Amino acid sequence: MGFYRHKLIYLLLLSMVAPIAMAAQWVHEESLMISEAYTDNVRLSEDNPESRWATIISPNFTLSGKGRRLQVSAAGALQVVTNSDQTFYPILRAHAGAELVEHHFFVDANASASQITINPLSPAGSTIHATNNLTTNYYVNINPYYITALDGWAKLRVDYNLDRNFFVGSEIGDYTRHDFRFSLNDGVIFGPLGWGVSGEVSKTFYDEDTGRDTTFKNLNIHLQHVFERTLTGYLNFGREWNQYTDTLTRKGGPIWQVGMIWRPNPRFTLDAAYGYRFFGHHPTVTLSYHHRHSTLRVNYHEDLESGYYNTGLSRILPDADLAGHPQDPFGEGRIENGLQPRIADAALQGANVNRVFQVDYLLTGRRSRLALTGRYSLRTWEVQPDELLEVDAGATFSRRLARNLSAELGLHWTRVEDETNARADTWDFRFGVNKKLGQFTNLRLSYSFAQRDSNQPDDDYRENRVALVLNTSLRKLLRQAGIRP
Repeated sequence: MGFYRHKLIYLLLLSMVAPIAMAAQWVHEESLMISEAYTDNVRLSEDNPESRWATIISPNFTLSGKGRRLQVSAAGALQVVTNSDQTFYPILRAHAGAELVEHHFFVDANASASQITINPLSPAGSTIHATNNLTTNYYVNINPYYITALDGWAKLRVDYNLDRNFFVGSEIGDYTRHDFRFSLNDGVIFGPLGWGVSGEVSKTFYDEDTGRDTTFKNLNIHLQHVFERTLTGYLNFGREWNQYTDTLTRKGGPIWQVGMIWRPNPRFTLDAAYGYRFFGHHPTVTLSYHHRHSTLRVNYHEDLESGYYNTGLSRILPDADLAGHPQDPFGEGRIENGLQPRIADAALQGANVNRVFQVDYLLTGRRSRLALTGRYSLRTWEVQPDELLEVDAGATFSRRLARNLSAELGLHWTRVEDETNARADTWDFRFGVNKKLGQFTNLRLSYSFAQRDSNQPDDDYRENRVALVLNTSLRKLLRQAGIRP
């Protein structure tokens, strides 16, 4: 099902949103990033390291708009890389939400562009490398939904999600996902007793391999009771019906989950549950804690998924940290050597069970920040490949040394392993110094060292990278040139 078959939907929604957008108040910033980067191993080769200089010219922008019935935010960049096998690398994250019929009909839209690792068990590097293991992914999502309240007895919400993924210049096939959902939840008259009924039908279509198409269906009933102000217990039960190609005789069946939410104060929340689905018994844990300068988040869950999308490593142009504090999406060298790529192997399409454990911690002071992260993901397919394990951990420390001078230090480790015991460990060390040269200009010097240890032949490498980056206001440059944007 191609993208152009959905053009009518896009144009109809655009015609409805455009009049609302005209009334919004817009704030935008444009800047230009120029980087001179050097690597002593451009092909990430074990036996034949080759050095290369590359110039990266990257115009970038941030945009936000807010009206009575519309909100928009976007951040994007276009990296133009000289002396490289590929020239253009777009990066984008955008979100828009519009209220088309007051209090009832809404539309959310999301779009992104980023670089993706094609083969997770081979070196990928970044946009300045020549590994032929990097592609660009474009993602578009449109989510119209309807909500209404039924005289205090219940609240109804009906959603339709259209997701479209494009992969440019690789053997990875595009795919489309249609998702229909409804939820009917208790109204205010029920007090401490809560109930809800929800259902979903999700269909994923792969352009290149229709044999991997998946259909997931479920119907759930939710019951909960507030025992006291800080403790809520809940019970979920229902059934799921799934269709996909595999060797299992069971693809669905009963679902149940028993859990509790403990919130002793506004800073701490623990949601813990134990449940069953056709792939086995499993716990689910979500913990969040925030106190003064510390923020901690912990999550473990198991879920049935279609395709591969490593959200734990995407983090495209984040404009807020773990505690929700705003930050410059183009600061601290986020794109000078290319963002850390995600993974979307062509063989990793189809249905899989993903077990994920993730921990994030942020400590902030007046002049210093420490960020720690760890993630474990084990995906299991019933068709090839059978299994993919990913483990990554990292730490980043930054400190403001003077009013216009700061530095940061980072260390990151990643392990990837499949069912054949093919394994690779990659260490990445980074150090950078940022100097503010005025209100609109920053200068950054960074160094990074990467080392890969693999049990596969000719798969190890070491690499040193140096980059000098100048980031300045594009609007100011145009004005100095006599052009008024």
